[in-house]
Amino acid sequence: MPINYLIAILPGCLLAYLIYRLDKYDKEPLSYLLTSFFLGMLATYPPFIFQKWISKVYPLEEENWEILFFYAFVVIAVSEELIKFLVLLLYALPKKAFNEPLDGIVYSVMIAMGFATIENLYYAKEFGIETTVIRAFTAIPAHGVFAVIMGYFTGIAKFRQFKYQQLAYLTAAIIFSILAHGLYDLFLIQRNYEWLVLLACSILFAAMVIAYSIILKQRRNSPIKKEQA
Repeated sequence: MPINYLIAILPGCLLAYLIYRLDKYDKEPLSYLLTSFFLGMLATYPPFIFQKWISKVYPLEEENWEILFFYAFVVIAVSEELIKFLVLLLYALPKKAFNEPLDGIVYSVMIAMGFATIENLYYAKEFGIETTVIRAFTAIPAHGVFAVIMGYFTGIAKFRQFKYQQLAYLTAAIIFSILAHGLYDLFLIQRNYEWLVLLACSILFAAMVIAYSIILKQRRNSPIKKEQA
């Protein structure tokens, strides 16, 4: 296997393994997690087709902020986060094994890492090892952060008693993940201000720290942990 493909695959698999290890008290069935990862891989296809079509009929202009906003928030963020959310909603959420709020994050990250792995393989093929290495430290963790946001709110929604509460948290799950993804991509694809790229990386690092703290908090508050105590 060419080294750039190996570099493309490893980060997503390592992050998936990390989230598996962090789910300490009642691990999800491995078959469910692998299926989530695989469905995340398949989920790259609809956004790829949509983005390819849009780029032909409505080309990206890096100096035009209206088009940049459209691409960052609609073409990229909506198409990618929505398909991942649908996989989470339709496959993972109904599972009986989804029995604590942390599981929302676990399944969401698994789906996102499958998605990010295929996306990274595409970039490895098209742009080579340099881009692949950069994405290993940027795009892959970013997908992980968006997934934590989505999974956090979805996990809360699962265990809310009233339908309107569930709907409110599920709405927050998709909206906040889209906003985070869109803002991150907007900073990256614009070419007017180089400092915004550095800002995006700084925000990503801060978001990773926050996401990790959210996971640890959810693990500390796990109802499964309390039952086992």
